[in-house]
Amino acid sequence: MNVFVKRNIVLKSFQFLLFLFFFQNVFWNCGTAAHQKEMKTKRIRVINNSEHSLSRVSLFSMNFEDLNPKDTSQYKEFDYDPLKDDALIYCVVNKKNMGRYLEIPNKEVLWMTYVIDSLKNDIVYVSSKIDK
Repeated sequence: MNVFVKRNIVLKSFQFLLFLFFFQNVFWNCGTAAHQKEMKTKRIRVINNSEHSLSRVSLFSMNFEDLNPKDTSQYKEFDYDPLKDDALIYCVVNKKNMGRYLEIPNKEVLWMTYVIDSLKNDIVYVSSKIDK
């Protein structure tokens, strides 16, 4: 076999391996980046542990579905902007607007649940817990 033929085979093999390596990294990183973004996305939800039906539920200016007693909302992506959004939970109970200011979850918390424990004397009593 000619030296030039051997050299050409080695060169083509090397180019093919580089091609495979490049595309493997591109496809691998695309999936990983999307998964990492999903894993770093903050999510919040609301649980109604009170004895009242809650309508127009809003948490950090995000609207949630109406909640009957013992209902739990779906998780929603938490995208809080302190210049546009209110750090409060808000709801309507028996045609009365009720709300309470909340502490914003810190940056390390990814899954958070806010529990409306009770509504007494026009005050919303809320607890929170870190999930997952």
